[in-house]
Amino acid sequence: MTLRRSRNGRQHSFVKSCLTSIAVGAVYTTVAVNSGASSSWTPPPPSLPPTPPGATCVTIQRGGIGNVLDADVSLGNGTWAAGSYSALWTGPSPYDHWLLAKADLSPIPPGSQIVSSTFSVYVGWNDKSSQVRAHQIVADWSEPSVTWQNFGGSASWNPTIIASFDPSGVGYKSIDVTGITQGWYSGAVANHGILLEEDPVYTHYYSASETGTQAIRPRFDICYVAGGPCAGKQNGDLCDDGNLCTTAETCFNGQCGGGQTVTCTALDNCHDAGVCDPASGQCTNPVKQDDAPCDDGNACTELDYCLDGVCTGGNPIVCNDGDACTTDTCNPLGGCDTAPVVCNDNNLCTTDTCNSASGCEYTAVVCNDGDACTTDTCDPGTGCTATAVYCSDNLACTNDSCAGGNCSHLVGCLPGQPCAPSFCNTPQGLDPQFAWLCQ
Repeated sequence: MTLRRSRNGRQHSFVKSCLTSIAVGAVYTTVAVNSGASSSWTPPPPSLPPTPPGATCVTIQRGGIGNVLDADVSLGNGTWAAGSYSALWTGPSPYDHWLLAKADLSPIPPGSQIVSSTFSVYVGWNDKSSQVRAHQIVADWSEPSVTWQNFGGSASWNPTIIASFDPSGVGYKSIDVTGITQGWYSGAVANHGILLEEDPVYTHYYSASETGTQAIRPRFDICYVAGGPCAGKQNGDLCDDGNLCTTAETCFNGQCGGGQTVTCTALDNCHDAGVCDPASGQCTNPVKQDDAPCDDGNACTELDYCLDGVCTGGNPIVCNDGDACTTDTCNPLGGCDTAPVVCNDNNLCTTDTCNSASGCEYTAVVCNDGDACTTDTCDPGTGCTATAVYCSDNLACTNDSCAGGNCSHLVGCLPGQPCAPSFCNTPQGLDPQFAWLCQ
């Protein structure tokens, strides 16, 4: 589908593939999501909160009850009024776009209490996930004539975010605007509508009130209680708006509002922030789509993903510092840890060392005390041992000793040595030169 804008006599074209498949029984029919022409196809309605007890709900939408005014302003089309165009945009195309929308609240009976209000806009193109943010518009604007230039830029809207949504996928996207709608209805806040914007990364296309298919036009679904809890009360009096998602409400111009609003937070990173049910005061806990990224809190996994609402660790981390002298492990709290390898074979006859490339190495100890008159050996339990060389000739009258690794046996009797009679009965003892020893 080709969408064309005319600006100063030039054509500004947007070629968008806006087809979606709709299942009808076992037959699938492809239809164009908004070409400006009427169609018998009825898209799914927006997902709305439950109707509060005792409330009446009305859908304000062009072609039905009341009216929704909307327009698109873009920096690139500074002086061009796009209020009568059938498409609305957020994001760059190529310049940043803002979507403006304002509800006609005249169908709400005077003196009623608004208990819920939901704004829904139909996304017709771009399945990229993003965050579209809603803000209160603080300056007046006119659908037929508003342009980027005369709207007033960022000074015309409050930077506080009222609500946000992910615009990916085709279909209605809804946000809760109860608080600001109560303000518009009571007169506490000037009704200039809301502005939608997103980061200038992806572009998203929405159906405008001018589109030929009413079922995909912007809408405000508002529930109210006739009469209201502020009947007969003064401004500032406490009241109960019947919404269990609000507390400490007060009256202002017949409207019960303000107070504290229940804030729904995501249960964990595999759930989205829910919405508060006005009937019960409880928050929903919608599950994120499978494969959405998450963090399982385990430092030893990465690329974690959601599966059935549970964060599942993926791609376990492999800890390896490339050093064979360390033991690498992973701590779920802190990630990779390294500890030095202890090389010890409990053998005192080896020298234990570690090589960063090959790991532990065990080198035999060389036992050598430098004395040739000892025999050096090694015991695994005690280490090196030196044992004296045995030089005895078993002769009582020789002096046996070792020097330089050689044994010597000097003949002679030392004082008090019992040489006789053993030595004298030997051939040496009978030798005349030793006769004096045996006298």
